[in-house]
Amino acid sequence: MAPREYIKLVGFVFLVGTAVSCRQTLDVVDDILALDPETAVENLPLSELATEIRYVALENEPESMLVNVREIIIRENYIYALDRVLKAVFVFDHQGKYIGKLARLGEGPGEYQNMQHVLVDEDESFIDVFEFRGGRSRILRFSNLSFELLEEFPILLPQANSLRRDHSGRWYYFSAQQMDNEINDGFTNADLIVVEQESMKPTLFFEKRIETDGSYFTANSESFSTNDKGELFFSRMFDNRFYLLSEGDVSSFLTVDFGEKGVDPSWGLKSTREQMDFLYSNEVPTKEKKPVSSNG
Repeated sequence: MAPREYIKLVGFVFLVGTAVSCRQTLDVVDDILALDPETAVENLPLSELATEIRYVALENEPESMLVNVREIIIRENYIYALDRVLKAVFVFDHQGKYIGKLARLGEGPGEYQNMQHVLVDEDESFIDVFEFRGGRSRILRFSNLSFELLEEFPILLPQANSLRRDHSGRWYYFSAQQMDNEINDGFTNADLIVVEQESMKPTLFFEKRIETDGSYFTANSESFSTNDKGELFFSRMFDNRFYLLSEGDVSSFLTVDFGEKGVDPSWGLKSTREQMDFLYSNEVPTKEKKPVSSNG
């Protein structure tokens, strides 16, 4: 089985293996899901994933014209489209009608110069814009749908491909997935960084230091998922576990066992160049294979 086909098969669980190093002690749960990639079906009915599929055409007028959509957030009342070029949040109803947009790009009061992350409150009362400014990074909270500035407060804002906040609003979870970050006067490639809002104290999970040369990749830009109970889960590259996130802690929730087809977790400690060379090589990704350096 070619690596590209294997990655496609693994899908939402990313790459497999066991957890590598971490600074925190993680609780291990006995729940294990055994899967054999050789018996996987090539096609999966959409009914297995969703009970309803609707096509919503978003209004396409000059004031609602999107350039480059980074993310779509769907809530009970509205659809939010984040445009990475315009640095704006467009709001549509569930029929696709344009409602308005949060567009406060600038250097004046109540304005932001970049939009690194955006969070929409669960009850849709406000929209948080995370503006990266080094040691002066901040969150600007705007009312929805008037888009007036409600408040702003400082935040430790690491480099990350995705972000989630727990229901209490106290803990922020940043999925760094091997990105370079400088935390507590030291460099790290920790996969998950948890920040407590009031103290802005960061906690590193799955900490490591690898060679990236400023180049990053992930199997999927979204590392978080939730269930019907609103519980928050995290998955990471080269790991066959899903982790439950709660009150700033991380615990192993579910292990996916691919048997001999599992990827050696030590690849997560290699340089990003070696990782990519391995994934796009003709090597069959099994635990029995030894990692081969890109220089070898």
